[in-house]
Amino acid sequence: MSGTTSPVLKLRPLAGPAAFAHAAVLALCVGYSVMAVVHRPPLAAMLGGSLLSTALRSELLLSLGLWSLASAVVLAAGLRWAQRGGRRPATLGDLVAGLWPLTLAPLACYAFNIP
Repeated sequence: MSGTTSPVLKLRPLAGPAAFAHAAVLALCVGYSVMAVVHRPPLAAMLGGSLLSTALRSELLLSLGLWSLASAVVLAAGLRWAQRGGRRPATLGDLVAGLWPLTLAPLACYAFNIP
């Protein structure tokens, strides 16, 4: 069976709504990571039965939304810059596929005790 590829390893490129959804998740993960580093919310209070005050919770949600929006704008600008120069990635799906490790950023923040 030499020369054949496994159908399990054959991946379809991201396109259309799937690429947009993956880009949104990427922006949300980066936004959460930046919010966690900037505000340093206590993990125990966030996970242990919603011990955050209403004001702090509102501040964290607003910050998460703003950082996620900023990440999405940077992602779109990077894609436009790459397309304008004729370089890869040419599509949103290609860009997201290349940046997928950034979705692990929130885990890295807590695994390495950054906040």
